[in-house]
Amino acid sequence: MLQNSVEDHMTENLLIYDRQNDERTMLIERLRDNTAYVSDAMIRLWECDTSEMLRELILKDVSVQMAVMEIAGSGVGLTRDLRRSKEQSELMIVADASVSPMEYLTPDIRACSLLLRPYTDEQCHDVVRSFISSYFDSAAGRSDNDDSLIIDSREGTVKLPCRNIYYIEVREKRIYIRLRDREYSKYDSLENISGQLPDYFIQSHRSYIFNSRKLERVKLSDNLIYMQHGITVPLS
Repeated sequence: MLQNSVEDHMTENLLIYDRQNDERTMLIERLRDNTAYVSDAMIRLWECDTSEMLRELILKDVSVQMAVMEIAGSGVGLTRDLRRSKEQSELMIVADASVSPMEYLTPDIRACSLLLRPYTDEQCHDVVRSFISSYFDSAAGRSDNDDSLIIDSREGTVKLPCRNIYYIEVREKRIYIRLRDREYSKYDSLENISGQLPDYFIQSHRSYIFNSRKLERVKLSDNLIYMQHGITVPLS
């Protein structure tokens, strides 16, 4: 078990069960790196490389917010045991062709992410990033329910959860609020609307404020910020 304890930061318990040492080490690194991208939270890691260690942990009164489970061998049964014990855990599965998807893509396991062997570095990165983002987006929804922008549109008054906003742009005296697949607009100033946003929104340009929890990478040579789902904003 590796443990981090920092009083000023939220700490999340993450369980990883994988009998392959190299793979487990790589996944831990990816999980930590991607957590650092989307949150200030610290990770307290529960690391298991045998079924005996995992069964012992399942029996403990330990809250597990996130779990990564190797599904090969006896992993299906162990994952079901984990799910019954830790019902609210966000769950990622690592599987291969030795186990039918019918065994683990089931309501009693409820995995939100799946990494299939063999996989490339890019595939591993994408699945882990999606898994981590899904957990922290859900956590933000639970803790920031009141963080919303109210927009008057043709459909009436719309409440936009801040966690779903990718960026806000000002042009021609209007504010444009970009969600993943839709854009809303209203007459307002960037200065005024920035005061209504949570502190994870950052101004990257005189005309843009972006959601740092949606950040993928920054490319200084292009003066661009790359966000999830291929969305970009300029960087000045």
